[in-house]
Amino acid sequence: MDHWDPALTDGLAANRPVILLDNTGVAGSSGQTPDTVGAQADNAAAFIHALGLTHVDVLGFSIGGYVAQALALRHPELVRRLVLVGTKPRAGDDRDRHPDVNYVATRNEVLSLEDFRFLFFVPSQTSQAAGERFWERRHQRTMDVDPPTSKQSM
Repeated sequence: MDHWDPALTDGLAANRPVILLDNTGVAGSSGQTPDTVGAQADNAAAFIHALGLTHVDVLGFSIGGYVAQALALRHPELVRRLVLVGTKPRAGDDRDRHPDVNYVATRNEVLSLEDFRFLFFVPSQTSQAAGERFWERRHQRTMDVDPPTSKQSM
């Protein structure tokens, strides 16, 4: 949850309830992260049911976009609206993906500013500056911060 930009989540929460989900085994959630996106989607559906919700609007970013798509396909009765950001369809074209993405995402136990800038911001001066502003917002909260995500989850 701490990887979400508070400018985005606070903006969304201004007009609606927002629930951020760390899927099973990710950051503060217990258990072992499932090996498939489909299983992660099923866990998200179980979470939605456990909250007593009958349908939700889902925003999926990056790998969460893969899970959001699987959730909509596997549990369509739960998904009212689906918003996909910075993601691709399953088995999408990865020709534009940098070959070092997996290495950078897993090389440090705790992702650094440089890791985040590489993974989520393009090399332009404007984008890198936006990455630094995000990093500052991301670290404003100092209580109850998420523990690092395990290498298995990454």
